[in-house]
Amino acid sequence: NLNNVSICCITETWLSDRIDTSLVDIAGYTRHRRDRVGRVGGGVMCYVCCDVQWCQRLTELEDDGVESLWLLYRNLRMPRHLSHIVIAVIYHPPTADNQKTITHIIERLDYLSRCHPSCGIFVAGDFNRWPDGPIRQFPLHQMVQAPTRGTATLDKIYSNAYNWYNTPTVLPNIGKSDHMSVLLTPKNSDERPRGKRVRVAVRSNDRGAKFVMEQVLRQHNWTSMYSLESVEDMCQYFSETVSGVLDSYLPVRYVFRHTSDKPWITDRLRLLIRQRQFA
Repeated sequence: NLNNVSICCITETWLSDRIDTSLVDIAGYTRHRRDRVGRVGGGVMCYVCCDVQWCQRLTELEDDGVESLWLLYRNLRMPRHLSHIVIAVIYHPPTADNQKTITHIIERLDYLSRCHPSCGIFVAGDFNRWPDGPIRQFPLHQMVQAPTRGTATLDKIYSNAYNWYNTPTVLPNIGKSDHMSVLLTPKNSDERPRGKRVRVAVRSNDRGAKFVMEQVLRQHNWTSMYSLESVEDMCQYFSETVSGVLDSYLPVRYVFRHTSDKPWITDRLRLLIRQRQFA
């Protein structure tokens, strides 16, 4: 039962090419399946609710040596902090090469972070007992806080957007699985992190004032500076003169900015946005 679940990640599916896809399809969900090849067991799968507007499987990131499945999700209206959501489903068997899996994950995350610098990341799956230090240093936060098999926490979710979600709930196992289920739900709108308005100082950028300031500095008589005896006094005179002219023609003013503004949102771009909105 996937009622009200948008995305469901499954590890150790034990599926093979002998099992027809129609047997594991669920109405209302798009199925992404990746079976283990060459030996019995393993396999990962992900169900995405058909209500999700855009979710693409990134097959080019998959590796025959690591059981992983990568999805890129984007809604029409994303939070200002996040441009996309990257979802990785991983099964790391107890006998697997730790370094190989860690390198695989970090290389893919590096690539996706370059393509989508503001993406949210969720790496979920059965990791067994592996050294996750490099994943935490990416940096990602391990969200699951309760045991998922016996007294061990083997099923984990690593994310850089953890403050947008509640602490995952560990639910009873499904069918004959000896692992518990893990449910991750978003926070209510009033609980989500929000930016705030801050007052910052900016200097005027008026072109006409810049031209006048240039003429004033060109016409300034620097004789008194050259008559000073020490280099320190000359430097102080020069600095005070230029700063005084700068403050006169391009004064500092205070404006309000939002802490979630992107670095490329300049005053020029803000002006264009206001003109567009007015039009």
